[in-house]
Amino acid sequence: MFYILDESGKLARTARTLPETKSVEAAGYTVVESDLELDIENIEFHGFPRRPIAILKQTAQLPRIVLTTTVEDADGDGVPELPADGKSKATVRVLLRDAKQGLVKKSVELTFQASAGSLSERTVTTKEGKATIQFIPGNETVTAVIRATAEGFEPGHLQFELVPRKSQEK
Repeated sequence: MFYILDESGKLARTARTLPETKSVEAAGYTVVESDLELDIENIEFHGFPRRPIAILKQTAQLPRIVLTTTVEDADGDGVPELPADGKSKATVRVLLRDAKQGLVKKSVELTFQASAGSLSERTVTTKEGKATIQFIPGNETVTAVIRATAEGFEPGHLQFELVPRKSQEK
């Protein structure tokens, strides 16, 4: 695809074949060749006037749900461990973040799911962009995934390794 830019670097028209260079240059236009064949609304140009290139426009990112915990990662693999004892508890903290990592302070209803174990609550409404719930592991030694969703937000995930209970020392 060929994109023809006016003297200010804005898209004037497109062409499937290379336009005649002399007439385009005489009119003050610049031709940019690209493998991208996108709607005019989805393309922008950078590097004008020296080396203009066509790129896909960045779309606005959804705000996201960030889940954290104070439970330790004892083995350093990036996943916190909890004993698979059916009674331990882990606090799961929620922060709502915008595309620039700022806190989204509005009240949002979150829905939680756990692949193993149980949660203190299935739905929570954030206050000032924050919320907490408790996760209670089951008795199986598996990886538990906590998932939080809300309309208009990128979902959040948090994993826990549910490890064997330590045997009672005598």
